[in-house]
Amino acid sequence: MLLQREPNQKSSQLAEELDVSVRTLHRYINLLEEISIPIYSKRGPHSGFSLVRGYKIPPLVLTHEESFSVYFGTSLVDEIWSILYSEPTKGALAKIDNLLPDKQRKEVAWARSSLIATGMHRADFSSISPILKKIQHAGRFMKTH
Repeated sequence: MLLQREPNQKSSQLAEELDVSVRTLHRYINLLEEISIPIYSKRGPHSGFSLVRGYKIPPLVLTHEESFSVYFGTSLVDEIWSILYSEPTKGALAKIDNLLPDKQRKEVAWARSSLIATGMHRADFSSISPILKKIQHAGRFMKTH
């Protein structure tokens, strides 16, 4: 996002802004290139890293492993707390699924079908769901006031 906001930034500028070493910054640049973010570096008086002209970074860019983590974490919340979070988890899963390349989508489907989770407490909240929803609403109300 820093490169999108201001092109031709020097490594030292970016590293300072991100509070990392220049070496770590170069690793970040390599990671961005690996996930197909088109970055180039320019030498000379206006040197630095930039995004390819006209390219806009999507609002959320996840690595392969991050996609899995977010997808499975959201799936777990949906499975355990579906009474309270069914709509938002389904919406989030649909958005993530829409962003995943076919290869990752197939791998997620395979992993979901073979994932075994044990030792998780799975209570039946259906009888108290109206109370849980009121508590959830009250908690949100208290945060805003």
